[in-house]
Amino acid sequence: SSLFVTCDQSFTFFVQLKVEMRDGAAYVRWTGAFYRHGRFTSVEGMDLHDMWVRRTSTYSFAHSDSHAGISVRNVTWRFDHLIDSSSIPHEEDKTSGIVVGYLPSTPGASLTSATDARSVRLVSAEPGGTGGLNEMVLGMVPDAAMISSR
Repeated sequence: SSLFVTCDQSFTFFVQLKVEMRDGAAYVRWTGAFYRHGRFTSVEGMDLHDMWVRRTSTYSFAHSDSHAGISVRNVTWRFDHLIDSSSIPHEEDKTSGIVVGYLPSTPGASLTSATDARSVRLVSAEPGGTGGLNEMVLGMVPDAAMISSR
C-alpha cells in the first residue's frame, strides 16, 4: 500500500492506495483518505502511523474534479523485478504505465500480470476531487505496514 500526500496552507492530506492481487494480476484501488492539521514541506521522515493516529478527520471518495471529497488521478506505476523475480513478464505484459483518469475505489484498476503485489511500485499521481485540486503535491510514500496483499 501507499499514501499519496499533499498539503495546503493549513492541512496535510493523505490518500490511501492499495495494490492487491486478483486472478494473477495486480490491481490498484483507492481505500480511504484522511487529513491532519499542520503543514509539511516534505514526506522525508514523516511518521505515517502518527499521522493516522492523530488525523483530524477522514474524507469521502471523489470520482471527478467536481465531486466532494479527495482522490487521485493519472497514477503512474512500475514493476520491480527485484521484489518478485519469479514474475518475469511476458512480452505482452507491461512493466510500467499510467492509470489515466480517476482511480476507482472498487474493483480497482488492472495494472499488469504479477504474482506478488509488493512487486508493483506506485510512483506518482495527481490530486483530485474538490478537496484535493489545489494542494501542493508532496509525493507517494510506501506504507510498509500494509505493503503486501499476497
